[in-house]
Amino acid sequence: MLIVASTAYPAYCLSVNNPIYDLKRKQLVGGNLSVNNVLLLVQFVISIFCLSASWVVGNQLNYIQTRDVGFNRENLLEVYMPPEQYPVEKAQVLKDEISRIPGVQYASFAYYHITGAYFSDWYKVESGNNMKQVRLNELFVDEDYVATMGLTLLEGRNFRNKNEFKSAFIINETAANEFGWTDPVGKKIAVGHDKQEGGIWSEGTVIGIVKDFNTRSLHSKIEPLVIRLQYDEWPGYYLNVRYEGSESEVIASIKRVYEKVLPGFLVDYGRVNERYETQYIAENKAFVTLQMATWIILLISCIGIFSMSLFVSLKRQKEFGIRKVVGASVAEIAMLHINYFLKVGLIANLIALPVAYYLMKEWLNDFAYKTDVSAPYFAVFGFLLLVLVALSAGYSAWKSGRMNPIDVINME
Repeated sequence: MLIVASTAYPAYCLSVNNPIYDLKRKQLVGGNLSVNNVLLLVQFVISIFCLSASWVVGNQLNYIQTRDVGFNRENLLEVYMPPEQYPVEKAQVLKDEISRIPGVQYASFAYYHITGAYFSDWYKVESGNNMKQVRLNELFVDEDYVATMGLTLLEGRNFRNKNEFKSAFIINETAANEFGWTDPVGKKIAVGHDKQEGGIWSEGTVIGIVKDFNTRSLHSKIEPLVIRLQYDEWPGYYLNVRYEGSESEVIASIKRVYEKVLPGFLVDYGRVNERYETQYIAENKAFVTLQMATWIILLISCIGIFSMSLFVSLKRQKEFGIRKVVGASVAEIAMLHINYFLKVGLIANLIALPVAYYLMKEWLNDFAYKTDVSAPYFAVFGFLLLVLVALSAGYSAWKSGRMNPIDVINME
């Protein structure tokens, strides 16, 4: 409303005021323009803030899309296993059949989405000569998971077969660092804790370290994670499929295999990349809205500056005429006219830039992993606004500079 008012108000004044009366007034630019100045200042402040915010949000969204999250989310499908009872022995048949589809590189069962919340449990890890109790996020998978998801194995080895479900554990970098392990492979790790009924029921060693990967959105820090083999016949809720080539052909083949192996069950699947992006729906919507608002505000600002510029040029015609008579050049008069708006723009910069910088830093603090924002970048948007002001006021400034003093005298 303030932006509309700052555009409409000077236009209204221009339409109802008597130019001759205005020219005869001793106060050339004074109290009548105070409301205009305030509205113009507010308009500039909003423009600078929206420009800055749009840049920061866009930069962060681009960072989200391009950041290495530790696994390859492209060309990766999740085939959902039936939620109701089905012949569990058919699961391995389904995986083997899908693995033989042309274009499918790997297939692997997992208990959870790779992007999402995991369960956690108490573990005991080697700490000096003792076993320290810790709580770890858990990811239950099969022996092909590391290759299917494109995880990077930094040390050690992958799982060999299903029989290692009690004796072999893979952890991420964060877990190794938190435990203070400089040489993690071979360290003891056990599942369970003293208060748990039955005590420790599985004890083994760390066989590998994977590079940290984001199991949740970038709002959350990467937490210590243990990757384990599934310990019962249930394979998991998701069959992850890595493919190359035509996605449509691979999906069609998966559907045919699924219907053959598990007749009577609905085929359902999803794309891991799309699931990753759904974590940022709110940010994407905010960015689109902010972009639209920014362009609209800038357009209205240009119109507001243009209308105010015409209004001020009428108010100062007599002054400009006198300056022209005493030898002022077209450029000097034009700059005198534009400087009126540049002063308001500079004040707006002093108000808006610190506020925008602080609020955008606070918004970014909601992300554990974020792009860097430096103060000098915000000054660029202040400069852009001043350029916009000069261009918007340029026509009336040029017209004021080329005015004929005799025309002003005749108007008197």
